Amino acid sequence: DFYTYTSTNMEVMAESMEENCHIARNAILAYSPPSIRELRYLYIQTGGDRWLNNNGWLNDTIHYCDWFGVTCNRFQGITGINLRNNNLTGGSINPDFPLLTTLDLAKNKLSGRINMGFAFSLPKLQNIDISDNEFSGC
Repeated sequence: DFYTYTSTNMEVMAESMEENCHIARNAILAYSPPSIRELRYLYIQTGGDRWLNNNGWLNDTIHYCDWFGVTCNRFQGITGINLRNNNLTGGSINPDFPLLTTLDLAKNKLSGRINMGFAFSLPKLQNIDISDNEFSGC
């Protein structure tokens, strides 16, 4: 889980588990290359520890193009994210992947309002499926 990962791999030891995760979350996002940073942000914002399949997502020895649900082009640019029916939760999805052509987050438990502004950060997006979630509107 995220707490164990941060305690072990990042040697973050705070007073509480919540504080430990907050410190580690900020460090991960600040010091990761942009593609990894965006993927890890998606993981954190959608309860990645509780996904049905999160293979590779917090494993620094596995290239992000080999993480479950991630598709890359031959230049290692992220072109697809398919996390359909994977128990994603939370209310904030703002992916920023300029090469993304396919985004499938259908059949999860995502909720809240959809920020349609995120579409501007996805200029190459051709296919999106966010159906069968718990969104409340735009």
